Amino acid sequence: MRSKSGGINHKATEFMNKLNLERGWDLIGGSRSKEFSIRSRRTLTGRFYFDGFDKERMIFFEYDEPSHEYSERKENDIEKELRLIEYLKDNKLEGTLVRYNEKRNILTEKKI
Repeated sequence: MRSKSGGINHKATEFMNKLNLERGWDLIGGSRSKEFSIRSRRTLTGRFYFDGFDKERMIFFEYDEPSHEYSERKENDIEKELRLIEYLKDNKLEGTLVRYNEKRNILTEKKI
């Protein structure tokens, strides 16, 4: 998983590995997490990717660094979540969005 500056975000990777051990998940990150994406009008690639993804359990993981507190990043996060909800609904799928807020040290799970 890459940080905003393009380097590996080791804290996010460690946190995802911790969740995998504690919960028996198989979240994959980095380039492997790009196995799943949804359309976006807000990104240069035209796709939203998730920081982690467990294909078998349909878990989508986002690691929110402090920069996610800024309005532009918040708007992007909101649109990403709405696009995920739309994608799952259109494909008659269910999933869970798991989001960790690093600044507040809060982990949330939302069934979709």
